[in-house]
Amino acid sequence: EEEISKLIEVLKEFGVEDAVTKEVHMSFGELFNRYADISDTLVGILMRGKRRKRILFDSDMLFQGVHDHIVIRLMPA
Repeated sequence: EEEISKLIEVLKEFGVEDAVTKEVHMSFGELFNRYADISDTLVGILMRGKRRKRILFDSDMLFQGVHDHIVIRLMPA
C-alpha cells in the first residue's frame, strides 16, 4: 500500500490533469523514466494498484519500450 501511495504521488506531481474530467494521467514511458530512481518494481506496483482499483491502464502487462505509449490514469477519488 505504501508503494502504491508513492506511485500515486509521482503521478500527481508529474502527470497531466485533464481540464474537463480532472483526471491525472501520464504515459508509461514517462512514468518509467520518472520512477526508475524510486523503485525498480514499477510494473508490479502498477499491477497491484490496478487490482485495488486506484490506477487504470489498458493492458494486461507492461514492458518498457513496447508499451511506452500506454496511458496510466489515476482513478477518480
